[in-house]
Amino acid sequence: MIYAVIDTNVLVSALITHNSLSATAKVVSLLLDGGFTPLYDSSIIEEYQEVLHRTKFKLVPGVADALISYITEHGIETS
Repeated sequence: MIYAVIDTNVLVSALITHNSLSATAKVVSLLLDGGFTPLYDSSIIEEYQEVLHRTKFKLVPGVADALISYITEHGIETS
């Protein structure tokens, strides 16, 4: 099994890109396909929440929350 912490910038780039073949989009696609298990702690979840909800990124409502929920539901919390 592969484990990885996903940098917030990777998530932002993946969600705002128009290129589904970009490296960041591939990382998120691999995550959602179960290609690796995300690792997280409370501080990175807080950072995801804060950054992904910035209005300047103009994300579709619910997308950030759904991705963060996926990470917490399918990942492993570290301390």
